Parts: sequence; C-alpha cells; structure tokens
Amino acid sequence: MKKHFLLILSIISLLLISCNPDGPGIFYKISVEPPLSNSSLSEKSIYKVVNDGTKTYVLAGGAVYKESGSDWDKISAPSGENQAVSLEELSNTLYCVYADDNNSTLYSGDGTSWTANTLFTNISGSLTLVASSNTVFVVERISSTQYKIHNLAHTAEIDVSNFVRGAASGGATIDYIMASPEINEFSSPEIVSYDSTGPTFANITVTGGDLKTAITAETALGSIYGDGADIYITTKTGFLLKGINTAVDSAINKVNTSDLDNLKLGAMDIVDISGTDYLLIGSDGGFYEMDLSTELIVTPTSATIGSTEYLSV
Repeated sequence: MKKHFLLILSIISLLLISCNPDGPGIFYKISVEPPLSNSSLSEKSIYKVVNDGTKTYVLAGGAVYKESGSDWDKISAPSGENQAVSLEELSNTLYCVYADDNNSTLYSGDGTSWTANTLFTNISGSLTLVASSNTVFVVERISSTQYKIHNLAHTAEIDVSNFVRGAASGGATIDYIMASPEINEFSSPEIVSYDSTGPTFANITVTGGDLKTAITAETALGSIYGDGADIYITTKTGFLLKGINTAVDSAINKVNTSDLDNLKLGAMDIVDISGTDYLLIGSDGGFYEMDLSTELIVTPTSATIGSTEYLSV
C-alpha cells in the first residue's frame, strides 16, 4: 500500500511541476511568472492614496511612499516607529498614524519628515484618520462598540457606536462623518455633523429619503463622499445614494433603482478623465463608473480603463 501511495504521489508531482500535454505544471508556471511591475510598491497591499497638489503619496505595506518619477521613495518613519496604519492629506500637509501593539501617535509632515502631534501622542486605543475637503478627523477606538471622533485641535469630540468609514464636506464650515457596522451587526449606521465655527459635533436624525429607509432597516453603509455640491453615500447592498450636501437629514435618495448585483459598495472618488467627470465606485467585485452627466452606473468602459481587461478584485 505504501508503494502505491508513493507512486500516486510521484505521478501527481510530475503533473504539477513538469511539462505535460496541457503545458507546464502550475507550480512551475508560478515559479517563473514575471512580476507585473518592479516598482517599490510591487506585491504590497495599498490602503490609501493621497495627493497634495504636487506629489502623490501611498500608504502601503505599513509605510508611506512618495511619488518619484516612475517609481516610489519610502518616507522614513519617525524615530522609534515602524508601522504606518492611516494616512490623510489636507492643505498640503500629510497626516499619518503610526502604531504598535501598545499605542498610537499622530504625526504631520511635508513628505520629507514627520512631527509628532502632542495632542494625540501615545494613545492607548488605536487611532485612524478620515478627512473631508475641509477637515481631518481623528478617530479613537475605545471598544468594539464605542469610537470617539475628535477634531485635530482636540477641542471637540463625539461618540459613535460603529466603525467610522468616512467624511464629506457639507459646505465651507460643515462636515458630515459616517459610521456604520457591517450588514446586520449590532446597531444602525450613524451620521454626525461637525461645525467648525463652534466647534461642535452633533448627531443627525435622518428624517426622509432613501437614506432614512436604509438606516431604519439597519442596512450597512459603505462610504460617504462630497464634491462640494452633492453628497454621495454607498450601501453594502449595492445602492448609490445622492443628495444636496445641505440636506443630509432629509433628501438623500437612490441613484440606481435596482441593486448592483447585490455587491458591497465602498469608497468613491470623482476623477476627470479626458475632460469628463466620472464617479468611480469601489465594491467587493471590482469597481463601477458613473458619468456625472448621465448618472448611469456601469462596469468600467474603455473611457476609464482603455484597453485594460476588467477584472474583479
């Protein structure tokens, strides 16, 4: 029996690693597969991309990289720090949280060096950052059901029960911050406002529109985005909601009337491609595009990806 087992094992191995009627075995093919790119970001998970108007910066593999010609230069971590975990940019200043098993510290920088923020230094709870076009917010995790949102000046704060997923501008002095669970977990999504003239945070009671239905039904929300005039919100059930940025409490409604294959929609951004503004929408099955002039949501077209093959990622 042992001999038969060894014989079968050797045959399987030959099929996997040697030439066969269908071509090289899978292990051999993997071993010689050329990399798609030889840049410093190759084979690293990318968590955030920001731009300060001149350079692009990427949070990848626990470090921050700066655009350098056709490649990327790693920005040195602050002394004693190893792991970058959150990155945002505002008014040409970078903000980054570095953390280890014991504490988190917020730093600001110009793309060359970092300065510790004395208001958020050695925080025992984990810190993350979200930003609108107006403001960077520091989110402190107190527990799995309590997150504290701070302004950068540490002069105002508010508690929410869910993970904070994003922020969007509601005007020159108003921002909206959204917190949401995963689908059907623990509590309903929350939206809070921030008025920089106070400064004050306040819970928003959504009084109308499809957003009210989504929150009442405890449908998890994916992200929030503002382009200055409108607010966009994605849901984890495949819908994009849109409304006037000054009426988040009453008039945020569905753009698509049927779900996008029931995919979990996430982060968004508006990108100008050849003079046309597109809203790009991430999901757990690839991304979607929407020409803002038509508001028709489709899978990527040649307008946005050229001849690149569309792949779900």
